[in-house]
Amino acid sequence: MLQPPATRGGLSRPTRPLHTDAGTFDRASTAPARPAVHLATSSAIPSGRRATAASRYQTDGTAGMAGGTLVVALFERLLTDLERAGRAVTDGRVEDAHHNLLHAQAIVDGVDGALQRSSFDGAEQLGTLYRHLGAQLVRANMTKDRQAVTNCRRLVEPLLEMWRDAFNASASNASGRTVAEVVHRSGVGATR
Repeated sequence: MLQPPATRGGLSRPTRPLHTDAGTFDRASTAPARPAVHLATSSAIPSGRRATAASRYQTDGTAGMAGGTLVVALFERLLTDLERAGRAVTDGRVEDAHHNLLHAQAIVDGVDGALQRSSFDGAEQLGTLYRHLGAQLVRANMTKDRQAVTNCRRLVEPLLEMWRDAFNASASNASGRTVAEVVHRSGVGATR
């Protein structure tokens, strides 16, 4: 005859609690014993390990992409985030707009942080443009203003085109749009 797990073989052992989003339950009762522990916010995992795991996840997710492909993919996603945020603002979905604008800010912060400002002519100006775009994204997120989101899109579209041209040029040895042209068209840093 099969015995319950707690007394199988005549030995009594404690049963493991059942962890759910609603709480932790003792398998013998239905009342929550204590709140569930969520690993993403748990202080049981040292912050250094969380940061390492997050970094590893991000690295592994993009490890198969070459540098040019990755930059183009990031700017494509940035444009997608801005399109979604614009629709969300128009529809009054504040939380969705906020989420997409935060993601857009994270992308801009990432590409700005990765930019080696001494690596090519115009890199410093490109960094200035990235910082300006980041500030505009913060403004758009704070105001949830459709025009502010549209202005950000107007900055991102030529950047995406520039990075596509640069990637295609490096692949085919052709010349594409230069950083100076994109920065000049953006008007960022120009005296007014």
